[in-house]
Amino acid sequence: MSISDLKAIRSNWKPVTLYLADGRKLRVRHQDYLLISPTGEAVFVFSEPDGKTYEILDHELIVSIERRV
Repeated sequence: MSISDLKAIRSNWKPVTLYLADGRKLRVRHQDYLLISPTGEAVFVFSEPDGKTYEILDHELIVSIERRV
């Protein structure tokens, strides 16, 4: 997934599910739980609902995104 795709999703937010190359999926209900590093090299996905843990992903490991209505 390109960084520009991820930025577009954040700017026009709806809850999403990120599907990763290793078969996992991460649900993100609020845009505050999905952050993109300034360099665009890393994507931070925070856990819900507490936001105390997070995963750092290479954007290329996100193979698809499902947007909820």
